[in-house]
Amino acid sequence: MSATPSDGLAARPLHGRVSLITGAGRGIGRAVALALAGAGSRLVLGARTISQVEDVASEVSRRGGEAVAAHLDVTDPQSVGEFVATAIDRFGRVDVLVNNAGSNNGDESGAVGPLGEINPGAWWNDVEVNLRGTFLCTHAALPHMVSGSGGHIVNVVSMAAVMPWPYDSAYACSKAAVVRLTDSVAEEVREQGVHLFALSPGSVDTELRAGAVDSPAGRKWLTKVNPNPKWVPAELPADAVVFLASGAADGLTGRFLSADWDLPDLARRAADIERRDVLQLRFVPE
Repeated sequence: MSATPSDGLAARPLHGRVSLITGAGRGIGRAVALALAGAGSRLVLGARTISQVEDVASEVSRRGGEAVAAHLDVTDPQSVGEFVATAIDRFGRVDVLVNNAGSNNGDESGAVGPLGEINPGAWWNDVEVNLRGTFLCTHAALPHMVSGSGGHIVNVVSMAAVMPWPYDSAYACSKAAVVRLTDSVAEEVREQGVHLFALSPGSVDTELRAGAVDSPAGRKWLTKVNPNPKWVPAELPADAVVFLASGAADGLTGRFLSADWDLPDLARRAADIERRDVLQLRFVPE
């Protein structure tokens, strides 16, 4: 049985830190917000639907935490810049960024289905949100971490990034690109105290998942890809984010991880994992 990622951590390991979360109004983003607030972090919560992040911010406040809600379109550089500026103006720093906002369009004329039959615009929109959005938020937040006391960036990805994922190529390709973005940037900034992780949350029953899998196209095509998912609660990846943001796994910077793996054990074996260069996207010659 895997250890809980928060095992052995102090009750509030993120006390005094400031965390930015994209896609924070529901599902995994909401769970991450509550977990980070419970660990002592102050929050800036972003999403396109401002009422949703306002509700999450209110819940954080009721629990004794501090959170600011902000409208955010991760594909718009100006919106992203304003999102990060909100953290600096309100709290004076950025310590943690969770790139959670995502898109997997299974609507009619969407991006789910055989490549020759899907809508090219919908395909590219998924890439814009998943990849460009992660890039823009990282690009805006990273200088504040580098000029400060370091930081942690957790990019929410998927197992679709590391295996064939037919009929959902926009989602798979964009998430694979985020894995490569993660390890590339991790090498750039490891000496400056910034650590990045690509985290697969597992199969969480979110509105994003339902919008793809439960759509007519999803029922026709995606049930062939993952017919019997092992469902996990949103709190599982949320606890994993807290563990990674705490600094307990800094030796795993740049790696692909899954929330249902034994993260404390992997952190203890970080030196060997780095020596063997595993938990990465790599070409393995014959």
